[in-house]
Amino acid sequence: MSIEIVPFHVGLLPAAAELLARRHVRDRAAMPLLPARFEQPKVALAAVREAWSKPHASGVAALRDGRLIGYLVGEARFDTLRGRHVWIHLPGYALAEGHAVALYADLYAAAGPAWLRLGAFDHYVMAPAGDADALAVWFGLSFGQEQAHGILSLAGPLPKPAPIPGVTIRRATAADRDTFVDEMSPILRQHMAGPPVWGVSLPENVALIREGFAEMLTDDAARVWIAEGDGGAAESSESGDRAEAGRLLAYQAYFPAPPADDNLMVSLTERTTLLEVAATRRDARGRGIGRALSAAGLADAAAAGFHLCIADWRTTNIEAARFWPWLGFRSAACRLVRKIDPRIAWATY
Repeated sequence: MSIEIVPFHVGLLPAAAELLARRHVRDRAAMPLLPARFEQPKVALAAVREAWSKPHASGVAALRDGRLIGYLVGEARFDTLRGRHVWIHLPGYALAEGHAVALYADLYAAAGPAWLRLGAFDHYVMAPAGDADALAVWFGLSFGQEQAHGILSLAGPLPKPAPIPGVTIRRATAADRDTFVDEMSPILRQHMAGPPVWGVSLPENVALIREGFAEMLTDDAARVWIAEGDGGAAESSESGDRAEAGRLLAYQAYFPAPPADDNLMVSLTERTTLLEVAATRRDARGRGIGRALSAAGLADAAAAGFHLCIADWRTTNIEAARFWPWLGFRSAACRLVRKIDPRIAWATY
C-alpha cells in the first residue's frame, strides 16, 4: 500500500514517541554522550508532546496501512531578530526503521505550505550530527549548517592549565561588574558582525546584552572566569607595546544546564554544565588565553560534580569552529537553516 501523508494530530503522539525513542537509540550509537533517557518511549513521549504543544505548532504524519512510519512537526515563531520563521526541534521528527530517509523530504514538502501561509519563510532544523543520511536529505532541500552543538565529557582528560606571562586567570566577582559589562559585552557581538559570520545583532538589543552580562556576576548559579592582565609583561598590540595591568582580556561563563522534556542533549542523571558564552579580545588572541580559561572553567565544573559540558558555536565563526572541537567537544547536533525567497507568496505560474 502507498504512503499516505496526513496532518499530525494529538492521537499520533504515542506512536511518534516510539519512533523518536528508536531514532534516539541510533543517535546514541553515533554519539554515546547523548542522554540515554530518551530511548524510553515514556520519556520520548514527553519530548514529542512538548514539541507539539508549542504555540503555532503544526506538522504532518506519514502512514502506511494505518501505521505511523514518520512525522514532522515545526513551531512557527514571530520575533524582531529572525522575523517570521519556523523551528523544527530535535524531537520534532523521526522515521520508522527500515524506511528511506528520503521520506523526510516528502514530509517537509507537505508541512511547508502551512508555514509559508503564515509568512514564515525562514526554516530552522535541529539535526543529529551523527545521522549522515538524514543530513544529506536536508542539504538536498537547500538547508545549510549554521550552528554546531557539542558535548564534552568532564570525566576524560581536560585541558592542562598553562601559565601565560602577564595574565591572571580567576573567577569574576561583583566588583568586576562595571568593567566586565563595558569591556567584555561588546566583544562577541562585534566579532559576530564581522566576516565571514556577518551575524546581525540589533542595536535595540545592546541594552539587554549589557543587562545580561551584569546579571551573570550576581547570579549564584553562574561561574564566570576572566583573564586579566597583571602587569607582569607587556604585549604587542596594533597600537604598539602597552602594559595590560588590570585590563580584562577574555571571559567564559558557565551555567547549570537544566534538563527539559524536549532537550535531547541534557541528561537527568549526569549533571551537565552549559558554556553559555565566551570571547577573547582580538588583540589578545593566539596566546593560549582561551585554553587557559577553559582549563580553569572545566576543571572547576568537574570539581563541582558536573559530568558533561555542552556548548554551541556558529560554524561560520572560524575561530570558534576550530577551537572548540580542538579542545575536545564532539558535535552532537547541527542547526540547519533554509531561507526561502518571500516573493513565493505572490508567485504564480
